[in-house]
Amino acid sequence: MDTLPEISTTEEAARFLRLQKQTLEAWRLRGTGPAFLKLGRRVVYRREALERFMDERERRSTSDAQEIP
Repeated sequence: MDTLPEISTTEEAARFLRLQKQTLEAWRLRGTGPAFLKLGRRVVYRREALERFMDERERRSTSDAQEIP
């Protein structure tokens, strides 16, 4: 797993999750992505929130029930 600071920007979080920055931005608008913090105008992600987001989506089979972001 890539190393990630305790608090990361959208760009850092997207790289960590191997997603496009725009994906995280779209998920924020819909409320379906990882939890984030609003610090003034800045959006940041806690490392633990990103790890929890991944853990919640871990599956053993493609037929496992899952949320669609």
